[in-house]
Amino acid sequence: MVDAININSTITDLIIAIFILLIGIFIGRAISNLTKKVILEFEIDKLIKKGIGLRLSIELLIPAIVKYVIYITSIIFAINQLNFAENIYIILLSILAFSIVLMMLLALKDSLQNISAGSSIIKKGLIKKGENIKIGNIEGKVESIDLSETKIITKDKETLFIPNSYFKNNILLKKKDTNTK
Repeated sequence: MVDAININSTITDLIIAIFILLIGIFIGRAISNLTKKVILEFEIDKLIKKGIGLRLSIELLIPAIVKYVIYITSIIFAINQLNFAENIYIILLSILAFSIVLMMLLALKDSLQNISAGSSIIKKGLIKKGENIKIGNIEGKVESIDLSETKIITKDKETLFIPNSYFKNNILLKKKDTNTK
């Protein structure tokens, strides 16, 4: 008898949790669409782009954020309806933390490569300010070197900023300065 009550209770909790998720999806979509209409109606996207100079489309960003916050909230309420919420929260937070760290590493990958190459260039003295170099199709005089990029002035007086990781993957040719007297 007690097992039947527990099973019925568990099934009821599961049905309520699914109902909460469905309501959350419905409300999330509805409020997201409403938010998008308000942003379009009041031309908030244009005002922000003009006033702040922000390149992101607020018309797409804000409704998506609103929708996913409502989705996440409904997932939390659905998990709370079930009686094993604590374990699921730990798992979800672990997955979220891992995802954030992974995204940060992927976002910083190029920067870390450039900084590594830049410190190697500076430390080993591979190129110096004032040297004429040719690397790949680029030829010019080194104007400055920092950790992430090297500034080169071409013969046509164009300024190029070359990522330092480019120096690791291409053959560097140092040229003697023919203009020296």
